[in-house]
Amino acid sequence: MLDYAGSNPDMAKTDNELKWTIPSLEAHDEIDIQVEVGVPSHIEQNTLASLPAWVLSATNDPDYGNNHDTVSVRVRTLADLAIRKSS
Repeated sequence: MLDYAGSNPDMAKTDNELKWTIPSLEAHDEIDIQVEVGVPSHIEQNTLASLPAWVLSATNDPDYGNNHDTVSVRVRTLADLAIRKSS
């Protein structure tokens, strides 16, 4: 399980879903959405994570078959740790 850490543009978070409301797009227009997640410490380096996405619209769509995709990303484990000793 991944933990949501932030996104651009901002979105609404519910239980297990992240939802964005984006402006109207013309045919063939695109929008990029960047999502940052945290990975629990027990997940090993290079673990493959599958992230599915769906697009829904009130506008009639002649091809619903292209409204979803899944991207697989390799987990990179990084730590930002500081230790301070005081006497």
